[in-house]
Amino acid sequence: MRLKYTLILLLLYSLSWSQVFEAKSNNSPFEVTYTTLKVYPNPVVSQGTLEFKLIKNSQVRISLLNILGAEVRELTRQSMTAGNQNIQFNADQLEKGTYFLRLTVDGEIVKTIRLAVSNRT
Repeated sequence: MRLKYTLILLLLYSLSWSQVFEAKSNNSPFEVTYTTLKVYPNPVVSQGTLEFKLIKNSQVRISLLNILGAEVRELTRQSMTAGNQNIQFNADQLEKGTYFLRLTVDGEIVKTIRLAVSNRT
């Protein structure tokens, strides 16, 4: 049993992370639909951009959560084509603090990242 886990670990270490997470095969127990998720600038003052890449056409929902995990705002809910995506959002109505952006693809939460909102000058 230990040998089996050791071989699996060696296999994972021999592959790059992009190969592991972007691998597509009929034998895979899951299918990854995005590669990266970035927000900039972070901290956001008034306007921010969310950037990600979809591997295939997908239904996408992006929501903004407060520090307690309650949804503050839905930034988008739409069908998107494969490729690079940029979503711009307005943070003027948000109070200073820490929030989370949640990316949901085809009904599954795939990534949540931290977002800071700072004071306006």
